[in-house]
Amino acid sequence: MAIVKKEKKTSYWLIVFGLMLVSFIILKILQLNEPDNADTKQTEENLVIVNEQNQPLQVYLEVRASFSNSSIEIDKNGKLTYSQIVLGTPETVSENIDLTDAQLAGLQQEIIDTDFFNLSEAYQPMDLTLGSKITIVNIRLGENFHSVLCETDCPDQFSQLVEQIKSYWPNEFKILE
Repeated sequence: MAIVKKEKKTSYWLIVFGLMLVSFIILKILQLNEPDNADTKQTEENLVIVNEQNQPLQVYLEVRASFSNSSIEIDKNGKLTYSQIVLGTPETVSENIDLTDAQLAGLQQEIIDTDFFNLSEAYQPMDLTLGSKITIVNIRLGENFHSVLCETDCPDQFSQLVEQIKSYWPNEFKILE
């Protein structure tokens, strides 16, 4: 009986490690697409100017838990795609809606108000625990790009932005922990 428990625990850690590896690869790929001047310090003033010029906005939110991954992607045309994968099943749920210009403007303002581009890239404990949930947000606003990964103890402004993004999906944002 002890051998079975060890195999389950090992399988769990392999899945968690695999998910973290995929997250790291996605972050690195997205960072390759950053503009060359990405090392300049961004301030809220810069972002307000970008917002006034109505720059394209792209948002990716993913929440990973023990038994499912759910994501929202908003492309530069305002199309929102919700996807959910339940681990251990072959089925993937994927649905689309179009956001209004007012919703996109509100989201841009929320990004500025939460000072997203000045958040750290990761808020992660040293130890992964069973049942932990990982939230990833990638945002491109005009030429500005930033990605944040958070597992626990997320800053309030990060959590506020995540809830704002989720609010655009009219149905329940499901996550199986």
